[in-house]
This record gives sequence, structure tokens and C-alpha cells, in this order.
Amino acid sequence: MLKVSRILTANSSRDAFEPASIQAVQNPTRREKLIEMPIDTFLGLCAGLPNGPWEDKMANIRAILKRGEKLNRIPSLTFETAPDGRAEVTSHEGRHRALGLQELGYTSIPVILYTGGTYPYGGQGIVWDALNNRESYDRYKGPWPKHLKGQDDRLTVDFPVTRSEGSEPFK
Repeated sequence: MLKVSRILTANSSRDAFEPASIQAVQNPTRREKLIEMPIDTFLGLCAGLPNGPWEDKMANIRAILKRGEKLNRIPSLTFETAPDGRAEVTSHEGRHRALGLQELGYTSIPVILYTGGTYPYGGQGIVWDALNNRESYDRYKGPWPKHLKGQDDRLTVDFPVTRSEGSEPFK
């Protein structure tokens, strides 16, 4: 099982994103949590690109980065939970941005984790800002996910956030 580092790496691509984009999601909210993860892990959790990256998207990302401009949309993974504690990625956004940054030598990337509802597993969505509020109706009551399974079963990793880290701001 792959462990996801929670420590900012020396080759983090955080600086490649608009500061306002990072600040907008720095504190956990109802359904989103900003984390840092290795680019390879992010790509492994996303659905694969069976025909390779779209060249027009890659050209656009390369051009933006070559001009020294900042990216304004942070990659994301949406996941669902099951009553038994399983968690599975159900959608993603940002593979081409991740690939473009990887080409430049970056090894990690900020990623927004979105917790979906309960479909199709019957689990409970994680409401990040209610995790430590024992009186909140939205407090997560299920077993904390141990693993996060990728979209097409290519990769499963340790769940990238502990329960105690869930309500902490991105550092």
C-alpha cells in the first residue's frame, strides 16, 4: 500500500498556482479539503489516459507555464465513502496540469479532495469543517477511510488525511 506524504516536498508545484486559488481553499470547508500529494499518486488515482494526453491541452499548459504565468485551477479528486470505511475516487480534474508540471520537474501538487455524497455506496460524505464538532449533525460518524482507491483500480493508497488532520488548514 502506498503511503501519501503529507509533507511539502522541495519540488512542490504550489508556487505554479495563483495564490488566490490556494487561499480560497486553504481552510477546510463543508466538502473540500486542500492537500499536497505526489504528482504520480494524483495521476494514478485518476482515470488513465488510454490514448495519451491531449496535445492541445498540453500545449496550452506548456505555454502558460513558459510565460511564467500562474495556473488558476487546482487539480481535484472527488471520492465517495462506504459504510465499511472504503473510499473510492469517482471523478477528477487536472491531469494535464499535473503532467505539464511534472515535465518541468515538479514532484508534488496541491489537490482539492471533494467528498461526494453517499452514492452509490450508502456511506456518509465527510464534512471537513464539522469533524471535531461533536454537536454537529454533519459530524462524520462512520469508520475513517483507511485507503483511497483510484478510478480505474490502477492504484490504491493510504487515505491521504487522518481524522485529526481533516479540519486543519493547508500548510
